[in-house]
Amino acid sequence: SGSLNSAGSLSGKWGHLRIGGQMYARDIVWRDRMRADEIQTDIDADLSTQDPSNLKVTAKNLVAYNTAVELITLNGHGTGAEHQLDLLVQTSQERGTLHAAGTVRHQEWELTLKDGQITSPAIGNWLSNTPARLIVGRDEQRLEPWCWQEENAHFCLRGSRHDIVGWH
Repeated sequence: SGSLNSAGSLSGKWGHLRIGGQMYARDIVWRDRMRADEIQTDIDADLSTQDPSNLKVTAKNLVAYNTAVELITLNGHGTGAEHQLDLLVQTSQERGTLHAAGTVRHQEWELTLKDGQITSPAIGNWLSNTPARLIVGRDEQRLEPWCWQEENAHFCLRGSRHDIVGWH
């Protein structure tokens, strides 16, 4: 249930297409498992990845599987050759932020994840202490070691997926 309004455009010549659009959703409910009071998106993207693009996504008051999130924002700008993404996720007591810098080349998206921070009364204040590369391609996805630290504790995430093998 809820309402969704959107408008979009596709312009340019083949090989240099540009997509633009806005979407606004209110009071969205899906199978009693997910709910969102408000979701807004605004995109202006050069599909050839040569010219600058912009992305803005804001979601307010979400509940998914009994977990409440007050705010999610994702902002991006740049070209396919060089772009930046900033993510914020906030609940009533926790807050997480992440900055990523990326590039698209040879049908792969390569992101450098950095400046991650999670603040929570339950688990403390965690910082990603080293940048990590995330590679997303058609046949392979790979996260190189991404380490987080909180005072004297630390953990690292790493993983990869290949079409033939699956996740490991």
